[in-house]
Amino acid sequence: MFNWVNWFQGMAVTAALVQAEPSAEVTFIAPKTVSAGAPSQICLEATPRESFHLYYVNPGETGKPMSLEWEGIPKGITIGELQFPIPHRIPTGSLHTNGYEEVTRFFSSVSVDSSVKPGTYPITAKASWLACDDEKCVLDKKELQLDLQVVDAAEEAPEVSFGKSLQLIPLPVGSDWQTKVSKNENEWSIRLTAPEGWEAPKEKTLDVFSETVDLFEPGAVPKIESSEGQLIVQVPASKYSKDLSEARIVLVGPTPPLRFSISLPK
Repeated sequence: MFNWVNWFQGMAVTAALVQAEPSAEVTFIAPKTVSAGAPSQICLEATPRESFHLYYVNPGETGKPMSLEWEGIPKGITIGELQFPIPHRIPTGSLHTNGYEEVTRFFSSVSVDSSVKPGTYPITAKASWLACDDEKCVLDKKELQLDLQVVDAAEEAPEVSFGKSLQLIPLPVGSDWQTKVSKNENEWSIRLTAPEGWEAPKEKTLDVFSETVDLFEPGAVPKIESSEGQLIVQVPASKYSKDLSEARIVLVGPTPPLRFSISLPK
């Protein structure tokens, strides 16, 4: 698989990697308290500097996605991987990339085992990201502190309202969806068969992004046809996709978006 980050770092002509003032403001939004046994969400909010953009988990032809490295997580507390909202297609110079130009909220699930005693648990996280405009890129990082207040399971923790932000995080589909993938020369054909009664939202334009790097040709916009409970997605394949055996794609249009794990033909 082609390493886009290493390739990007050598592309000084396209974008100079420089250190400057923070390219984005990042902060945690978390519930004041969490109850043992009750799932919660931690939000990482990132506001890119004017004219800059941040990158999706699949950044495209260049870029580096937002990442979090957790430290000091106590036994009995589990924090899930960072979840990315649906992105936009954004050109970085002449390159095709996927990312965010606006205030963006990333999420991680947090669960607390019943064995964890009530109290305050300080946890550290190191956020790192790449932000670019048409002329330059800035590789940034910030250390964040999260004081997780655990309360007794019998005590109800107050809910945190994230508005519509969580509705932008893809939801994995269940076994009631069927997928079939074929490849014709350099084009993927992905057939998604919906469960009985499901209808594509008519008021929204459907789109598909790949969370997996090197699946789609960078910048390609999939063609989507809907017919009798099936969605047929056709999109040019990346020349590196021959090395993949499975991938994850996201269907944009339903609320929340839907994530599919697909097996790829050899």
